[in-house]
Amino acid sequence: MMKHITAILSVLLLIACGGSDKTPEDVLKDSAGDAHLTDTPGDASTDAKDQLGDEDTAEVEIGDTADDPGDAADDQSEVAQDIQEEIWYPEVNPPLPFGPENRGYEHKTGIVHIHSRWSHDGCFPDHAEITSPEIEACAVNNQEQVEIDQCKADIIEEMLNNCVNEYRNAPCANGKEFMFQTDHPNYVRYQSFENALHYRPLEGDQMLRDDQDRLLANKMKCPAGSPIDYTYIYYGIEGSQQMPIGMADPIPDIVFDISYHDAIPLEHAQAALAAAQEQGGIGLICHPEQKDISVERIVAMPLELIEIFNFHPALMVLVEDITSLFTLDRFISDDDDAPNPDLSVMLVLKPIEKDVLKFDEAVKSIRLGHILATDIHRNVEVPSICSDVESCQENFFKDEPNLARLFTVGGPAILSDGDRIDSYIRSLKWASNHAWVDKTAPEHLAIRDAIGKARSYSAFDILGQADGFDLFAVVDEHPLEMGEEAKNYTDAKIYFRTPTVVKPLFASAKFGDPKDAEIVTKLIKIDAKQGSQVVKEVVGQGWTFEHPVDGPAIYRIEVWMTPKHLAADLGDLAWMADQQYPWIYSNALFFR
Repeated sequence: MMKHITAILSVLLLIACGGSDKTPEDVLKDSAGDAHLTDTPGDASTDAKDQLGDEDTAEVEIGDTADDPGDAADDQSEVAQDIQEEIWYPEVNPPLPFGPENRGYEHKTGIVHIHSRWSHDGCFPDHAEITSPEIEACAVNNQEQVEIDQCKADIIEEMLNNCVNEYRNAPCANGKEFMFQTDHPNYVRYQSFENALHYRPLEGDQMLRDDQDRLLANKMKCPAGSPIDYTYIYYGIEGSQQMPIGMADPIPDIVFDISYHDAIPLEHAQAALAAAQEQGGIGLICHPEQKDISVERIVAMPLELIEIFNFHPALMVLVEDITSLFTLDRFISDDDDAPNPDLSVMLVLKPIEKDVLKFDEAVKSIRLGHILATDIHRNVEVPSICSDVESCQENFFKDEPNLARLFTVGGPAILSDGDRIDSYIRSLKWASNHAWVDKTAPEHLAIRDAIGKARSYSAFDILGQADGFDLFAVVDEHPLEMGEEAKNYTDAKIYFRTPTVVKPLFASAKFGDPKDAEIVTKLIKIDAKQGSQVVKEVVGQGWTFEHPVDGPAIYRIEVWMTPKHLAADLGDLAWMADQQYPWIYSNALFFR
């Protein structure tokens, strides 16, 4: 019986986040495993390329990861229990003060990889199959086929417009200052640039241009009372492995038609990338965990960005780990001990291992950045597989009455707050890309520049806002920012400040004392000889450190959190606050 449930969920998730040309193939065992780096300073991990050798069968590990992906939760708990008590570290004062604001940047947060109504599966699983009682009534209330068709079209248009209203409201309500939209080509390619970006001049939107006077972004006005006054929406597309973002109008056909994956002749893929870049776009691939995009192809293109995390393969954990699915029942419940429904994402908050491994391998050869992908379509719906709740409980969900009702009625998974699990407003709380934006440049150009140059880090904001995080180097008395590369230097030193946990603006009243959160910051060194290794590990919030650069290498930071401050917010699932979760992935510093 449970095989039947997991098979259905597999199809649902593949449909919900699938590309326009083919069904994604995700690496389930990777997303279930515990992929964080646990090497002690000086201990080299296995070379990432060796671990990626056979994409079909490789058991990928960095350092001391769980032997069995099924043991990931236990392994996380053990690691969390092994965290040392916070100790005192001497203060470090770099020649340039900590804080990107002291180096000419301001902090902006936003979303990369999100779908709207212009994807064939945006807002609903398949636009061709949208139905409702009102739509069905069109055939009853009208006699002529043309009238029936128009009736249905009007209702569907209203439903899609309502979805766009939610899409527009979500970044404003959550303080997201930019969104790099990535619709599938099927519908968006036939829209005007303004329509594609949901431009509504009567609501105060402004279309902005790039330095070549081409349309670039919709400066979308936020409703009164929002934490921000406006947000920027940029144009991108997600095809089959190609996902160029931040492009200006007009978009050439080759951008929609040609993928970047290994089966496409390299010169054709490079031509498609060049066409996107000619429009100011950024060369990004989606779903690097899939086997049809190799490190060799990433390097040969060369690409500018890859995903370090994507919620689609992460959600596949619900397919493989039936315990996580059962636990979801509590987030649907509305009793006094029920957890905050926004925290339901913690059930799947584990690394996508091959994303990280491919990044670490590729940066040995090229300057490469990464982003965190939301990949929300707001389209997940569950089929009705039971005739009644009682039989559903008897056959499938003995102790999960809410799941039994869901699989009896079907439709979107509505959590305890009355909102669907994959709504725009909920999913935009989960994570952000945090960009350091040049204060002196036009804002809409500076945001695109920061993301494209990887002057950014990714964070799971649902665990807490990261305040004060910093990573840079001083190279021959000049700053080197994330995403930048140093060559022919005589002296270089890395400086970093561990983040402090701050309550997000969207957090519930039960969000606890941020000081209770336990965080571990890991400085990771990547080089051709020793692969990826942790060279410094720091326990605690708000500490400052320096690290000498002793030769060619790439450095990045991961921050892991045991969110004990969320125990009350998790209700009777407070045990989840004792596990360790990824919190921050920085972009890299390159020393050649």
